[in-house]
Amino acid sequence: MQIKRVELEGILKLVKLATSPHMFVEEFTCFIFDKDIIYGTDGDFIISRPFDCNFTCLVSANRLSEVLSKITLDDLNIIYKNDKLLIKTKSASVRLKTLPLSESIIDVIKGRQPTEWSPLPTNFVEGIRSCLFSVSKDLARVDMSSISINGNKVNSSDDIRGSIYKMNAELPPFLLPLRAGGILVELAKAVTLTKYCLADHGVFFTDGVYTFYTIKTDSEYSDIEPHFDFQGVEFNLPDNFCSSIELVSIFSDEKFNFDKLITMRFQKDRIKLSSEDSFGSIDKAFPCNLEGLKKEFSVMVNPTFLIEVLAKIQADTKRLKVGVDRILFDFGHFKHLMVAFGEEG
Repeated sequence: MQIKRVELEGILKLVKLATSPHMFVEEFTCFIFDKDIIYGTDGDFIISRPFDCNFTCLVSANRLSEVLSKITLDDLNIIYKNDKLLIKTKSASVRLKTLPLSESIIDVIKGRQPTEWSPLPTNFVEGIRSCLFSVSKDLARVDMSSISINGNKVNSSDDIRGSIYKMNAELPPFLLPLRAGGILVELAKAVTLTKYCLADHGVFFTDGVYTFYTIKTDSEYSDIEPHFDFQGVEFNLPDNFCSSIELVSIFSDEKFNFDKLITMRFQKDRIKLSSEDSFGSIDKAFPCNLEGLKKEFSVMVNPTFLIEVLAKIQADTKRLKVGVDRILFDFGHFKHLMVAFGEEG
């Protein structure tokens, strides 16, 4: 078969999202070519796409992706011959070893097929993205390490933070594993997911070309909404709040944006932002009237997450509510709650 390198790289990049990053099961680190479709799976998640290749085999996802990234010519000829995948250009010929399609892989991909599709709320992925930061990373907490979808609400919590996003349509209740949420968000950067199919064993999402399957978390999810209802002082965030968060986040000593944290300290006459790393520290204060505050307290905030949210919300809806031991960012359709980690009497 003949194909453009850029086209093939784009396809494989998305399919690879569902493959395993670990080598515990070699087949789960491979692209699966099956005549007229290509799959990527780690056993729990599957991404598939039509791909007319007319051969069946498994090939290392990492190695094939690396080969394509080094090829400079755009016209490729792909041939499957003698248990090898041949990739030819005018000046190069690459031979990749392949694996046969085993019964276990067939059971995974063939036994999980969608039946009847239904429309997906247009802001579903935005709800998942907004709530990802609050999901517990403790996988022993099966419920809290998942995202709850129930009616028109997307919920997540790790006992310190909680998020509720209101969608523009309702869905049946189910729990998405944390990694499934991450894959959905990455996939949706390239395609627009418009339909879903809820099955007994999992959930399917599609844009009409790519199909993503994820298992469901088998657990009950605790109701977090009562924690969002508390007495407190409410006010609009200052106009330069977002730029101040960006400034303070410079001294957050973490490699990845997802792990960055800054401190917000609430006192009766001001809110203080601060961070510190091996290069230095920074403090930024905002005057405000918190006379109803009974004691000072602090919360840890992910600045990357907060900046992304603030950038998408209109100024007149950027409300902050401060209670005895918690704060609530209220953006109308999205609410984010943080509980204090330290107090002073």
